[in-house]
Amino acid sequence: MEKVVIVTGANSGIGLALCERLLTEDIHLRLCLACRNMQRAEAARSALLLSHSKAQVDIVQLDVGSVQSVFAAAQELKARYERIDFLYLNAGIMPNPQVDIKAFFKGLFSRNAINMFATAEGLLTQQDQINTDGLQEVFATNLFGHFLLVLTPSQRAGASVVSGGSHITCRVDLFKQRPAHCLQYRGYPAQKWDGTIQLLQVCL
Repeated sequence: MEKVVIVTGANSGIGLALCERLLTEDIHLRLCLACRNMQRAEAARSALLLSHSKAQVDIVQLDVGSVQSVFAAAQELKARYERIDFLYLNAGIMPNPQVDIKAFFKGLFSRNAINMFATAEGLLTQQDQINTDGLQEVFATNLFGHFLLVLTPSQRAGASVVSGGSHITCRVDLFKQRPAHCLQYRGYPAQKWDGTIQLLQVCL
């Protein structure tokens, strides 16, 4: 029976490289690229099929920074697949750092000038916007959207969930590994993810 694997943020970077590796390890799996931009998803799918012509690669539109998009994608995934074997939570964003000009000139003539230039402490600020759901974009995209996705199709299907950080603590063989939450393979990133998920479940 073919494995069904979902990868979020799969159109470029680590996500696309992960998909290449997955298909190299098992050409018979059914891979689904869950991406926000469908044009880039189509381009990524074409690139994967170019190097793995016999692969089964699907795409689904998913913006993990939007609650509505997550629910819509979850419903589509449940309708499309009888089960999900692996769900890789790769999608994420970073806030744009900006230089605080006032802090720069204030620190330039202070006793902390050397430390300021050595560490950039106090110089950089990170701007995080509020999305249409009233949540901060980084929180919604990197955590909350994936949390909702995990609660919908993957939990009911008994999928093995691998977060963006926990893949570091897993074995090289991506299809013979134990689930990322197993104690002997978990490091701090995996424990932090598990703790955050449990906290969200309590709060919601």
